[in-house]
Amino acid sequence: MFEMGVLQDICRWARLGYETRYKAERLGFLFGHVGNRRTVVVKRAVLYRGGIRTRTSAVCAAASLIRRRRKLARALGLRALGLFHSHVEVGGWVVHGLTPGEAFENDPVSVIEAVVAVRFAGRKPVRTSRKVLFGFEPDTGYTYNIRVYGRTERGVRLLPVRATD
Repeated sequence: MFEMGVLQDICRWARLGYETRYKAERLGFLFGHVGNRRTVVVKRAVLYRGGIRTRTSAVCAAASLIRRRRKLARALGLRALGLFHSHVEVGGWVVHGLTPGEAFENDPVSVIEAVVAVRFAGRKPVRTSRKVLFGFEPDTGYTYNIRVYGRTERGVRLLPVRATD
């Protein structure tokens, strides 16, 4: 579960990346707690300003990323749950899921990774799956496709996701 304010922050950062001159991806941390029945509740997201971001990737030094995550978790008093990152539309096409070799696969501390794909569509999308959240900004025509991946007994899988107030 994602608190609505967290989703709004993630979408705003994705939009700002999309609107940069070269459509840079955004990367950040997710914090919260794991509740009953292994339900993950995301309470905060923090944008990571380090690393090098391009249209197709966000590359960061693992050691500095981990140090920053630990420091933020202590300061917020929340558990570090994982990362979020954006994918932006390039040439009319946008990746909606994890791409091979992303940091999540190699980070044993992360429980989840959220991917927000942003693109201009000009119309409101229809939610067709419990595993995908959609957002739409009528003022800009941008749509947001949010998917959350988590570690399961069978490996990394797409998980059901929902927003809470």
